Amino acid sequence: MKKVADIFSIGAQFIGYCKDVGWLVEKGEGKKKVWYVTQEGKEELEKFNIEI
Repeated sequence: MKKVADIFSIGAQFIGYCKDVGWLVEKGEGKKKVWYVTQEGKEELEKFNIEI
């Protein structure tokens, strides 16, 4: 069996990808950081069975 997956790293990379393609918009810094889902992001994330 291969190395155990680091789910936090995978999640962070997926968020980075979503920001890069315009599905998420990041606002704020530190503990006040939030992400907003664009309309395109909502539609595309639904393809992954991610409901917003």
